[in-house]
Amino acid sequence: MTEKLKHYCRQTAGLPEEDLALIDVYFHPITLRKKAFLWRTGEICSLIGFVSQGAIRHYFYKEGEEKTCGISIENMFFTDYDSLYNHVPTPTNSQAIEDSVVLTITRPNLQLLYQQSPRFESFGRMMAEKAVQTASERAASLSCDTPEERYLSLMAQNPQLFRRVPQKYIASMLGISPESLSRIRKRILSPAKILT
Repeated sequence: MTEKLKHYCRQTAGLPEEDLALIDVYFHPITLRKKAFLWRTGEICSLIGFVSQGAIRHYFYKEGEEKTCGISIENMFFTDYDSLYNHVPTPTNSQAIEDSVVLTITRPNLQLLYQQSPRFESFGRMMAEKAVQTASERAASLSCDTPEERYLSLMAQNPQLFRRVPQKYIASMLGISPESLSRIRKRILSPAKILT
């Protein structure tokens, strides 16, 4: 159950086997059926998740509408850092959009893991910095890039999202309507059709 996470940590951070063995001690799997929630708006997010299998959608409500702020698939970590570290209610929902398995670690267990493994602490800091960078890039993209540029960027970074995730969620994540997404896709795909 933990092999994907061990492989990810081995490949990404070069963690040795003695550190990887701690994953079995501190991470626990949660199996989610499609549409099940890991947490909901107003709850305290008490864990960090790693998607071993499936897809988790993160969204909030604005003016009565669901706004997708992220989708985590295999080999991605996720949490609400503000809620986790400041013990405040999260504004987001985290919901499985496929049958999923998430490896989770609570904050107390994370602290114990860091005490036992300085290398894991460095890895955790690297993952947190990556999350901040991703959030910053997303905010900048929503402010500065055209919808088409955002679409192309997401397609380059994570093409499998477009095969696995409903278009309405992708449109929401890009900050556009499903109709706009459909028009963008037609524009981008039309030259390919002409060539064939």
